[in-house]
Amino acid sequence: MRLPALKLLLDAVQSLARAQRIRVLGFSALLASFPELGEAGGPLELSFDADLLVEPCDEQLAAMLHEAEAKATCSPSAPATTRTFCGRKSSRPCRPAGKPDW
Repeated sequence: MRLPALKLLLDAVQSLARAQRIRVLGFSALLASFPELGEAGGPLELSFDADLLVEPCDEQLAAMLHEAEAKATCSPSAPATTRTFCGRKSSRPCRPAGKPDW
């Protein structure tokens, strides 16, 4: 993933979530300081996902983001995906009750 793709992903999540804060977790977080890692030949070149901590987050927002992600991953023009975490002390992804983990 390149830094512009990550920014586009964050803009899309922000427009849907209207979050107070979105934190990028994991390897994608390195792109802010080292954007060259996502360039051709870099270790993140073939990474197409980002783990995001959205604050605040509730089950309704999680369901909406999960549905938006599912629609985006079916589109050939949108290769990047996300895994959204609730803004609470939990390492489990935010997901609607009764839905399987993704």
